[in-house]
Amino acid sequence: HLLHCILLLGATTSSDPRSTLQNGLWPIKVFVLAGCCVAAFYIPLSCFYEIFVTAVIGGIVSTLIQACLMVDVAYEYAEWLLSRYEASSTENYKYLLIGSTILFNVIPLGGAGYLLYSHQTAFEITLVFINLGSSWLMSFLSTLESAQDINPRAGIFQSSLLGCYNFYLLFSAMMGRSS
Repeated sequence: HLLHCILLLGATTSSDPRSTLQNGLWPIKVFVLAGCCVAAFYIPLSCFYEIFVTAVIGGIVSTLIQACLMVDVAYEYAEWLLSRYEASSTENYKYLLIGSTILFNVIPLGGAGYLLYSHQTAFEITLVFINLGSSWLMSFLSTLESAQDINPRAGIFQSSLLGCYNFYLLFSAMMGRSS
C-alpha cells in the first residue's frame, strides 16, 4: 500500500498514465493478493507475537473512529428528520425519529436476553449488564440540561444509536468466542 501511495502521489486526473495502477490491472492485483495470502502461511509464528500490540492499538483506534462516525451520522440523520418534519405538514418524520430511537434502545435488550440465555459465566453476564448500564447512562446523560447547554444538538437518538453499536460489538465478540 505504501508503494502504491508513493507511486500515485501527484496523480490528479484519470488521464495520468499512473492512474492505471489505481483503476486497472485488476487481474494482476487479484493474483498479488492471493500470493500474499499464501505467503502469510509461511511467516513464522514468532513474528505475529511482536506485532500483537500494534494490532490491538490499531483495532482500538479503528473502533473509536467508527464510533465517532456513527455519532456524526446520527446527528445528521436526526437533523434531516427534524428539518423534514418542520418543512412538511405531516408528522411521519417525527414518528420515524421516535421509532428509530425506540428501536435502537430495544435491540440491545433483545440481544442481552439472548446473550444471558446462551452464555452462563459470571464474567459474560457482567459484561452484558455493564454494556446495558452504560447505554442507559449515556441516554440519561444526553437528556440533562447541562449536556444540552454544551451541545444543543445532543439527544437521546444519538446515544441510543451509539449504545446499539456498542452492544453490537459486544454481541459479535461474545458470539465469535468458542465455548
